[in-house]
Amino acid sequence: MKIDFVWFVNRRLQTRLAEYYFDERHFAPLSVADRAAFERRVTRACLRRRDAQAPLFEVGEQVVAYRRYASLYVVIGMRKRENVLAALEFAQLLVEALTDVFGGHVSELDLLFAGDKVRSTLDAMLADGVVVETGRSRVVEPVKLIDALQ
Repeated sequence: MKIDFVWFVNRRLQTRLAEYYFDERHFAPLSVADRAAFERRVTRACLRRRDAQAPLFEVGEQVVAYRRYASLYVVIGMRKRENVLAALEFAQLLVEALTDVFGGHVSELDLLFAGDKVRSTLDAMLADGVVVETGRSRVVEPVKLIDALQ
């Protein structure tokens, strides 16, 4: 599965952490202003959807899958040919791994003040947008070791 972006956003349309894995052959590089506009448009679409609707929708060439955890949304974008249900499972696994890394529930403050741990967790799970590791213990161990060295 190839992921194009992973975002953590709150209900006030504020992006708390964003990682992009766009392939330049398929997508033109986005400027900072274009990224912000794209994030707002997709986040608004996530927030407008009702609970009874599927957490999947299309935006241009992208399929967006999202999951809500308390006040945070994990938003994952991928191409239309990818398995969107696997993306929802990836979001769940990511949050579970972050819960292990932080020793409890992941909050907005964790994303703001310990973004390096979140990025390290994402780096352990993804290589250039491709899921390479799904074992929680294998993802969490290196991040905790790096944290212990600091």
